[in-house]
Amino acid sequence: MKTFFISLSIVLILASCTGLSRIFTEDSYPAVSPCGHLIVFSFNVVNGEDENYPPSGLYVINIDGTGEKLLSPYDIMSGLPATASCWSPDGRQIVTTKGIYTIKNSTVTDFRPINDDIKSLSWSPDGKTILYNSFDSKIFLCDTLFNNIRELPFEADYPRWMPDGQHIVCLLGSEIYITDTLGIDMIRLNHNGYYPVPSPDGSLIAFMNSMNNICIMTSDGANLRVLDKGEYPAWTPDSKYIVYTKPKANKLWDSYYIWKISIDGKEIKQITKNKAFI
Repeated sequence: MKTFFISLSIVLILASCTGLSRIFTEDSYPAVSPCGHLIVFSFNVVNGEDENYPPSGLYVINIDGTGEKLLSPYDIMSGLPATASCWSPDGRQIVTTKGIYTIKNSTVTDFRPINDDIKSLSWSPDGKTILYNSFDSKIFLCDTLFNNIRELPFEADYPRWMPDGQHIVCLLGSEIYITDTLGIDMIRLNHNGYYPVPSPDGSLIAFMNSMNNICIMTSDGANLRVLDKGEYPAWTPDSKYIVYTKPKANKLWDSYYIWKISIDGKEIKQITKNKAFI
């Protein structure tokens, strides 16, 4: 994402100097429901709002690319986009960096805002706690109402629960680690990266490398493979596919969409499309 925003800033400067105006849209931060049928994601109109596009907000879509629906526009959250989201294990709630949504039949029935400055979050496999990360690299555990907050005794970024509910995968600097919640039993994996996400079966870890590639490796840091250009990987419940975001043709002027790829790299499909009304 950092690379994208740096590139985007250059484009906007060029556009302002040349008198050009271009709307960029971004489908990002996908998360697959526990049933495997739905993807929730953030849609953002980057270069200003435009009447030819639907509102920026939190959206949901069937994993086959049909039935895209706006869950909640961002104006109820001070106009700011959610920069991460994850489902509760029972599929009834979605927690984002701006609040917790209760969902029924792909419709929001309740929303509780979050006041903390949250960078990333992860719901525990047993559904009882939420692990989250602040922008100053502090890590916290809390209950599902964001009460009973406890700070962990070490700092890292993008912590995610491992399926055993006892360990987390996280980022220290640019290095990926697996550790317990006390930060005592830290295991450095073999590859640097960004935004590590363990597969539901615990056998693999997906992440982004410095070249904005989607990569996977085994949970011991071995067998690194590059799957595709892209950002912000998320797993399907069967651990066989990854959904992520990337531009359609990997061009500077392109908008970002949600894609799905098999872990062997042989199957790839674009999930979301251009949302322009024209």
